[in-house]
Amino acid sequence: MASTYGLDEYRLFIGGELVFDRKEQAQPIGIATRKLQAGPACAIRLEYVHCDHHARLGMGVRKVSELIEPEVKTLAAAADVAVVLAGFDPSNESEGSDRTFQLPDGQDELIDIVRGANQNTVVVQVYVGDGHAPVPRPVKELKGFAKVSLGPGQSKRMQISLDHRALSYFDETAQQRRAEPGDFDVLVGPRHNRLSCGVSSR
Repeated sequence: MASTYGLDEYRLFIGGELVFDRKEQAQPIGIATRKLQAGPACAIRLEYVHCDHHARLGMGVRKVSELIEPEVKTLAAAADVAVVLAGFDPSNESEGSDRTFQLPDGQDELIDIVRGANQNTVVVQVYVGDGHAPVPRPVKELKGFAKVSLGPGQSKRMQISLDHRALSYFDETAQQRRAEPGDFDVLVGPRHNRLSCGVSSR
């Protein structure tokens, strides 16, 4: 994983292979997985160019098997109700560091492990798609989520509010957030690639 602030540029090489090129990629936060052999040394080179008014550079290396603590499954299975607090924080979303359009790395896997260990766990995510804005927008963006505990065969009604910010984008010319009138796609599901419900809202 590598990230910078704002317009700063970086290039990350692993074993001579160019993995990230921040100058060509739109997202400041980059995550990639590479299979390495135990024993032989692997050269990692990070090149950084400071272009913005703040200077911040981060890089981390971690085994895929260590993204989620091994105790998670045991704790979830022993709990009466498991609550998954998934989402973003200042470490992966800020004014100068765009977030990804999925949950941060490892959180989808965390939800799946907890859900598998404790059937009383349900996580609902709400995505919004804006296809009529005058600027390019993602197909869908995560705008809200909620957790609920359910017993076997049980159902509950949940409410997730979408405010003005959830339907808006940042207008660079006006230097403010703007929501254009029109139809928005609202998608609901347990994770970004399992959205089983979709509606259009004006």
